[in-house]
Amino acid sequence: MKQQIFTRLLCLVLVLVCALPALAWAEDTSRSYDFDLSVGGQQEVRAATGETVTVTLVLKRTDMAESAEMYCMQTEILYDDSFFKLVEGSIMTAPGVRWSDMGRRTGGRAFYLNFVSFSGGEPWASEVTVGSFQMEVIGTKGVSSLTPENSIVSVQSGTDHYTMTDNPVTVIVTTDCTVTFESAGGSEVPAQSVQYGEKVKRPADPVREGYHLTGWYTDLDHTREWDFKNDVVKGNMTLYAGWAEGAAPTGGGSPTLWICLAAAAVVLAVLVLLPTVKVFDLVRQRSTGTTGAPKTPEERRCLRRASLVCGTLLFVASAAQQFGLTLNPSTAKAGFLTAMYVVLVPIFGLALGRRGSPQLWLSVAIAVCGLYLLCMQNGFGGVERSDMVLLLCAVLFSFQIMAVNHYGPQVDGVRLSLRQFFVVAVESSVATLLLEHPAPAEFAVNAVPLLYCGVMSSGVAYTLQILGQRDMNPAVGSLIMCLESVFSALGGWVLLHQSLSPREGVGCVLIFAAVVLAQLPAPQRAERAS
Repeated sequence: MKQQIFTRLLCLVLVLVCALPALAWAEDTSRSYDFDLSVGGQQEVRAATGETVTVTLVLKRTDMAESAEMYCMQTEILYDDSFFKLVEGSIMTAPGVRWSDMGRRTGGRAFYLNFVSFSGGEPWASEVTVGSFQMEVIGTKGVSSLTPENSIVSVQSGTDHYTMTDNPVTVIVTTDCTVTFESAGGSEVPAQSVQYGEKVKRPADPVREGYHLTGWYTDLDHTREWDFKNDVVKGNMTLYAGWAEGAAPTGGGSPTLWICLAAAAVVLAVLVLLPTVKVFDLVRQRSTGTTGAPKTPEERRCLRRASLVCGTLLFVASAAQQFGLTLNPSTAKAGFLTAMYVVLVPIFGLALGRRGSPQLWLSVAIAVCGLYLLCMQNGFGGVERSDMVLLLCAVLFSFQIMAVNHYGPQVDGVRLSLRQFFVVAVESSVATLLLEHPAPAEFAVNAVPLLYCGVMSSGVAYTLQILGQRDMNPAVGSLIMCLESVFSALGGWVLLHQSLSPREGVGCVLIFAAVVLAQLPAPQRAERAS
């Protein structure tokens, strides 16, 4: 019995002795590595045609940060030789690493990097720069990648391999991508040409009888909605319209809270203009001995009348613009239609006996062409209810511009601006109480935009409009005011790094040219010889 027990124990020991190397082997072969290609630490870079990029290959152990004996390593670098050209003599390698050109391969060209230890293994850190090389970009347009392939890290016997992950580097030459819109039964939406890495401009919503649009999606199952504010284009793509039956929900009778937010903005404008009036009075009193305050009952009545007319027109015009945007969120189309006051002001001026010169009408025509190129990237499409509302907005803004031109020389400009905004604040507050139910959180979320709109867009801008129009033809004033679209596009390009297409650039130039042409001295007709 004792002999049997001893024999069994001896067998168990022998099994354990034999198993320990196997366990160690199994643990050893569980290592994992990454082959990372990068340019300046980035795995996606932009480069111009003819530019040379330096590519670095790093072997990184990913299971743990621990050095180990390296017996054998190899990888192949595959590249499109119609897009890249390997710079001769640029390949630099770590000690013991050799390279050789493998020539043409399926998909391009490749070269080979390998390391073999002939001394039973050499210590390598957990992260080693295997080598670097330079590639000249010869492609003129598109996207291409340099890819490590057939990568191996092995033990001395060369029979067992570790887990490998190959990470390519992508080089992008500025290229245009086509974004197609599939309206799924709705009205047609034109495709857009968008540069790689740029944002898609939200198109005008298509129309489908009995349905409302829920959004644009990257897949037919409508699981991933495209975010026009943040998502960028990574190649040719199609966006699919999502639909729901019935009319769009209105959120309890109030689609937005734009009236109350507008009211808050003009209240801020009033608060800013109150001390501004005092400052202007002090300056004027020191220079002329008088203030801008009305001195007779007739002047006071004129100021009240001017404030009521200009303020009411400004309120209803702004309300029409915002309501039009709620019907159709296409800001580009809204900007074009609203700016049609540049045409309407001189037309309405004809009814008042103001005959514009041929030079002025030519300027208006050039400005309209510029506005169309700048704002209407995808054409008009069909005429919608929102278009009628925005055209009404343009008419109302035309009346407001002409009212300012009429009353501006008769009253103090800063006081007119103050009282105009007081009228807007009262009327928008009444509209808010009747139509909307704002929560305090709405004002907190929009605090910064409200502050800017109240102080700069309202208080400063409209005050300058009143002061600037005192001695100016209202048609010329409307031309200058349509530069708003130009500075909006240029501001987005410079400050927000938005794309500015050549078409939009031409539109900006045309509008500037129209403004300059309108203010050039009119050519004098030669007197007829007696």
